[in-house]
Amino acid sequence: MAVMGGHRFGRSLMALAVALGLGLAGGLAGPGPVLAREAETAALTASPGESGAETSLSLAELRAMPWTTVSTRNLYNDGVVAYAGPLMRDVLARLGLDGADSVICVALNDYEVEIPTADFRDWDVILAMEADGAPLSPRETGPLWIIYPQTDHPELDAPIYNQRLIWQLIRIEAR
Repeated sequence: MAVMGGHRFGRSLMALAVALGLGLAGGLAGPGPVLAREAETAALTASPGESGAETSLSLAELRAMPWTTVSTRNLYNDGVVAYAGPLMRDVLARLGLDGADSVICVALNDYEVEIPTADFRDWDVILAMEADGAPLSPRETGPLWIIYPQTDHPELDAPIYNQRLIWQLIRIEAR
C-alpha cells in the first residue's frame, strides 16, 4: 500500500537515492572487492516496533552472512533460476526481529506485504542477492528480493506466496 504522506514519501525518496547510488556504483565497479560505499550504506533497515531502535544492514554485511542457493521458478521468470542469498530467518535474527509473529516488508516503490515469520522457519526462504550467479540489479528486482523455494514445495505456488515475493526490499517492520 503506497502512503504518500510526508514522512513515508520522504523515506521513499531517500531509499530511491540510495538504491540508484548503489546501482551506479555497482555497475561501474563490476565484479571484484566490496566497495567502501557498499560497506557503509544501509541496504535494509528494520524497525522492531515501539520497543526498540531502528537497525540496518549494508549490502556488505548481508554478503558476509552464510548464503543458501534456491533453484526455483516463480511467477516472474520463465524457467528455473538459481537464486542465492542469506536465509530470511538468519536476516531476521541479525536484525533482532526473530521474535516477531510477522513482519511487514516494504519495497522501494512502497509496496508492502505482511509475512508470517513462520514462513521463514518452515521453508528455506532467502533474501536473494544474486540470480544465476549475477547480482540482482536495482534497475530490475534487486538488490534484495525475497524468494520462496516454490519448485521444491509446490504448495508455495499460490497467489498468497506470490504476493510475498517482494523485490527491491528496503525495510522490514516487526508486527
